[in-house]
Amino acid sequence: MNSTSAPAEAQRAEFRAAGTDVSERRRSGVSRGPLVDLVRPSGTPDIAWDASGAARISAFTSIAAMAG
Repeated sequence: MNSTSAPAEAQRAEFRAAGTDVSERRRSGVSRGPLVDLVRPSGTPDIAWDASGAARISAFTSIAAMAG
């Protein structure tokens, strides 16, 4: 992807986090455009609570972490 094509490519890109079945989506033709691999920033909590008691759940949070 060069600097002139980056904006157009980014508009068609699929953003995928851990646990996404990319191989199956590619094989079945559901995903065809470029992929952007999402990486967890270090120090990012799985679940963060704000002052009102609302939770912000990271895209990388496992079901086990939510249940536990």
